[in-house]
Amino acid sequence: MTFNGASSWEQVPYQLENLWRILWIDLSRSCPVAKIPGTFSLQIALCKEMVQWTRAEKRTFLRQRVEARFAALLMENKEFSEALTLLSSLVKDVRRLDDKLLLGDINLLESKLHFSLRNLPKAKAALTAARTAANAIHVPPAQQGAIDLQSGLLHAEEKDYKIAYSYFFEAFESFNKMNKI
Repeated sequence: MTFNGASSWEQVPYQLENLWRILWIDLSRSCPVAKIPGTFSLQIALCKEMVQWTRAEKRTFLRQRVEARFAALLMENKEFSEALTLLSSLVKDVRRLDDKLLLGDINLLESKLHFSLRNLPKAKAALTAARTAANAIHVPPAQQGAIDLQSGLLHAEEKDYKIAYSYFFEAFESFNKMNKI
């Protein structure tokens, strides 16, 4: 992949480095490239290249966020084993650095991945880890709503509809606060 004739991220001028950092700051919630229809393969290629660049530049925190986005894209592309491998190593790195907000996002993504694979015990364990990380800090309403929504899905899958309803209602309230409904 090239960018204006540059063959790798090392050759991109410093100003563009800052632009990419600004554009990719919150990868788990909004990605400008993701809003453009038909750019799924571009997003995957961009994430792969960004991971290589962040490793070369030793940008650990940015690499972790990009890898989390990359794992979400892999899951969306139904490459579950690759996403699970990436998430397993990412959880260890993020725990070591004690980034609770990112850890909650990664655990929630892992729960969704296990739910997609129909492995409910592991999905519940990952969701419990996400809730634990979320309780340690204040999380944004979007992340709390996503945790409640996943909890509702897991309880509905177990046919515990009363508890599922309460989690769905909590998720609704969280998303409604943000005017996303």
